[in-house]
Amino acid sequence: MARMVIAVSGTPGTGKSIFARALAKKLGAQVIDLNALIKKKRIYRLDVDGTMIANLPKMRKEFVRAVRASRGPAVVEGLLAHTLPKRYLTHVVVLRTRPRILERRLRARKYSKTKTRENVEAE
Repeated sequence: MARMVIAVSGTPGTGKSIFARALAKKLGAQVIDLNALIKKKRIYRLDVDGTMIANLPKMRKEFVRAVRASRGPAVVEGLLAHTLPKRYLTHVVVLRTRPRILERRLRARKYSKTKTRENVEAE
């Protein structure tokens, strides 16, 4: 694949969406939002606490379709972006942030204490 496709991944609250949009604007690239794609195509299930669990094989298939349909460079953003087929990616960026900053951001988003703790520990 000669076209540039950059995956932007990281735990929730690290700034993936903001970074991806800014990078895409600078590169003149299309943004592919994996979460929006998963929801639009309904390729997920909900676990007992209501968390979306993506069907990874179907997500990867839809990602490939989106990349093939796009023109020019693309920036793919989402928690699962690092799991996409490597042959379609030219770069992978994993965003991180300080745990205290992440905790503050997730609380502002009204994440539950359990989800906040899980994501801060993952970081």
